[in-house]
Amino acid sequence: MISVGVFTSKFYPEGSGGDLATYLILKNLSTSRDLQFTVFTGSKSHAIINNVSINYMPLLDTKNILHAWFNIIMHREVFLKLIKKFDVIYIPGFLYPLVDLAKNLNKKVVIHLHGYLPISITSVVYRSDLFKYDKSIITDMRRIAWYCVAQNNYKCMTRIPSALLLPLIRSWLRKADNIIVVSKKQHEILSSAFPYLSHKMKVIYNPPPEINIEGKELTERPRFIYLGGDSYIKGFSVLAKALHEICIKRMLRNGADFVLVNKYSSKSITILNKISKLCKHSHKIYPLGRRVSHDEVISLLRNSWALLLPSRCEEPLPYAVVESMLSGTLPIASSVGGIEEIVPSSLKEILLTDPSPDEIVEKVDFVANLDKATVMELGYKLMEHAKKMFDVNVTKNELVRILVT
Repeated sequence: MISVGVFTSKFYPEGSGGDLATYLILKNLSTSRDLQFTVFTGSKSHAIINNVSINYMPLLDTKNILHAWFNIIMHREVFLKLIKKFDVIYIPGFLYPLVDLAKNLNKKVVIHLHGYLPISITSVVYRSDLFKYDKSIITDMRRIAWYCVAQNNYKCMTRIPSALLLPLIRSWLRKADNIIVVSKKQHEILSSAFPYLSHKMKVIYNPPPEINIEGKELTERPRFIYLGGDSYIKGFSVLAKALHEICIKRMLRNGADFVLVNKYSSKSITILNKISKLCKHSHKIYPLGRRVSHDEVISLLRNSWALLLPSRCEEPLPYAVVESMLSGTLPIASSVGGIEEIVPSSLKEILLTDPSPDEIVEKVDFVANLDKATVMELGYKLMEHAKKMFDVNVTKNELVRILVT
């Protein structure tokens, strides 16, 4: 049996989509006769998985990546002692100083990339900005500055010097034995920027989340759900303009409800409330203004007509869209990154080619004008497509092959 040591700062239900993916991967692989997993995480509150030992490690309970790296370097003997116990070291997050420690002990290292950290210290690349996929350090500094200005958040300018860490990150990735990426587009972008990593990368779709896909019930009025908070990256600013158009300037052929989930600043809440109060038509905006549990998100998706995701970045494989598909909710999402390759051709017409307020209004109006029976039928076909695409057994076999061989 192969023993695998998993090191991650966050563990589900804490963290982001990558941490959800790690949880699902370990849960799916926990029944494998060939693998035994032990997890070390900085999350005190974490999910439990049968046959997987999950251990809280204070040295990984840090506020940022640099702090975690510092702890690994300063307490290298502690980590070396742990690494010695395992055949394979699996790193699904950003704890890359462990690569050197593991390779010094001749251990196999598998890194799971859920973003574009080798290109940008933000792990994000934009589809239509001036920088594209430029991997230079100076360009990334400019990219960070541009983002801070766009987000009207000048405090994040302090992150600019962190771009100097990119060569070190790339050197660690180069030493890894295998790098798992989550979509063909991500593989294409990273291979183009770093040809020397191409042979190490393997595309494996994240395992599907646990969703009961039976019994979808649509709301009577068309309901659209947005999960991105007031993030510039997720397209909040362009969505707010579209809602202004819908509620104040233009009337959809049918009344619609818009539910906005995740965190919003007081300024963003004020903007949304103002649009809602000035609305001349029957449309309603519901900014929840908070993060909701994963179960609540699934419940909202199951009853909604469509998901709104006017993302500005190359989404590697957003769980929001995967969950939308598995719940039979139509994705009005940007045709970026992994989204374009997983949405069936029959629904490509509702994808956003270049997210703008006008295009969002057009797609929303198209879906809102469909009758419930048609939306249900399209949703059912979408679910069937998603079930075939995100086959748990295929994902499990591919992951086992990488970890064992």
